[in-house]
Amino acid sequence: MKKIFIILLFILMAIEVIPSLSAEPVTINFWHAMDGPRGKTLERLIQVFNTLNPDIKVIGTFKGVTDVNKDKYKNSYNILFQELLINISTQSPPDVSQVYENWTSQFITINAISPLDNFVNSSEGYSKEEISDFIPIFWEANKYDGKLWSLPFNKSIYVLYYNKESFVEQKLKPPSTWEELSEIAPKFVKRDKKGNISRYAITFKADVDIFSVILLSNGGDLLDMNKRAIFNGEDGQKTIHYLKKLIDSGTGQVSFEPQKEFVEDRCAMFLETSSKISALEGKTSFTYGVAPCPKTEGKILFAGTNLAIFSTISPEKQKASWKFIKWLTNTQNTAIWSMETGYLPVRTSAIQSKEYQDFLKKNTNHEIAIEQLDNAIIAPRVSSWQSIRGIIDDTVFNAVVTKEDVKESLNTAVSTANKFLQ
Repeated sequence: MKKIFIILLFILMAIEVIPSLSAEPVTINFWHAMDGPRGKTLERLIQVFNTLNPDIKVIGTFKGVTDVNKDKYKNSYNILFQELLINISTQSPPDVSQVYENWTSQFITINAISPLDNFVNSSEGYSKEEISDFIPIFWEANKYDGKLWSLPFNKSIYVLYYNKESFVEQKLKPPSTWEELSEIAPKFVKRDKKGNISRYAITFKADVDIFSVILLSNGGDLLDMNKRAIFNGEDGQKTIHYLKKLIDSGTGQVSFEPQKEFVEDRCAMFLETSSKISALEGKTSFTYGVAPCPKTEGKILFAGTNLAIFSTISPEKQKASWKFIKWLTNTQNTAIWSMETGYLPVRTSAIQSKEYQDFLKKNTNHEIAIEQLDNAIIAPRVSSWQSIRGIIDDTVFNAVVTKEDVKESLNTAVSTANKFLQ
């Protein structure tokens, strides 16, 4: 039904206009990090926009991991970020691109992107009601010192994926806290005839994301109110020791590909963003479930990028770019994008639409992510956060895997991070 709805929608939208051949269209170069099925969905949306707007031609370009630059230490967003930095330095950036909030902070300081307020407040912009229709935390994450610099696009939030059949077998519910997870973990470990572990309770990347998720969901902080790094405190140390305990007890395993381990039934749980829900469909030999991210009194980290317009382009291109990103994030399209990719809708009206509500009835796992939005928190938006992420990545991996001293490692990481934050 979902596919039929989308195909019919595209057909109806496409026949509403008759392309004009009277003038050359304004070309908009749009860089993104969406590949695979998500990339195909994005390309279909771009094609529909181009059909509806014959005076504009959006060209989507994937800037991410390919067979040529494949590296287990890199992801498509890292590559997109590096490509943007290189092309900004040579005055040849794209017209529109996906950007993380901390990238936006950096791009603002070097005047690489344009604020969107003039567009928002124009006749082609938004009413107060339309602005309030955006999920509040998504909208606010795009504002800096009172100005709007980007629009929310592909958003997700961390959830716990679990082998539902194994939990039914153990007569257990998914853990609601990290302490509960470690308590029930031994029940999900399997061993082969030789006594070797064939399935762990949980598999995770020993990186900045798992560290941040656990730290924040337990009430800790990465930075203080003065934007100084404080993740070396008691909360940060407890987070590392928690991960080490999972490894040392034989219930947890570090892997660069937790999702693959889960699909192949080599772990009963893994933590990832809700964007993986659709990616898992039809991939497992068992029934899997999605549960809220374990937490105590803390917040749940959300992820994903926004859409920014670069400042070096002509007013004509800026106007066309605004029309495109506004269209791509409207009620109808954010619902389509969500149903096709697993990302969250960025508008309340999309969530409340009949099509999306029908979708949720048949795809109940997606409800879990939406239910957590009221308790969501954003990662630090400081311009140096991308560099600090790398510092925390190395620190967490070394402390968890190579057994470096936890307190000393975190102190060193915070000292280095604060030099970037000066």
